[in-house]
Amino acid sequence: PAAKNMIELSRAQDEEVGDGTTSVIILAGEMLSVAEPLLEKKLHPTQIVSGYMRALDDALELLKTMAVPIDLDKPAAVSEIVGAAIGTKFVSRWGS
Repeated sequence: PAAKNMIELSRAQDEEVGDGTTSVIILAGEMLSVAEPLLEKKLHPTQIVSGYMRALDDALELLKTMAVPIDLDKPAAVSEIVGAAIGTKFVSRWGS
């Protein structure tokens, strides 16, 4: 069942964003590997998911403290963000 879910996660990521399928699989695989010892200790899956949800809430709060406002009316600022977001992928494929 986990493998089927991983394939569905990858498909959904590709349909929604068009990229990042490898990252989704790696992240999901890591979450499964972290959950395995908890399952062996007889923790219920809903408790494990609850822990993941608490971690998500904590991460989102931390990201809010790190966020920097961007003026969308300034093309240079937007261009810098887009360049940072896609630059590494294109540079790794086609050079600088």
